[in-house]
Amino acid sequence: MEAVTNIQIETIKAYTGIVLKETRAALAVHDIDGFSSYISSQSGFAKEFSDVIKKDTEQLTKANETFMANTQLATQESVRKVEQAAEARVQEAQKAFQGGG
Repeated sequence: MEAVTNIQIETIKAYTGIVLKETRAALAVHDIDGFSSYISSQSGFAKEFSDVIKKDTEQLTKANETFMANTQLATQESVRKVEQAAEARVQEAQKAFQGGG
């Protein structure tokens, strides 16, 4: 859970940085040449944003895989403990039955 939260925080920082840079560029447009330059830079903005989304998706996928592996290990450990407890109860019951018989 902590890993996902950290990824989300970094994602928000990255998106905010990209949007602020883009907003500053848009606010710097004062004439037709500036507008033309701004429009030309949009492909760079789209690529940068796409790269960040790709990186974030990869990080979330890795965090999810780690979480699932940890969950599976915890489940297996719980099952093992339940099996051991059940086996101990069976042995206790067998001893009680044999002792009382």
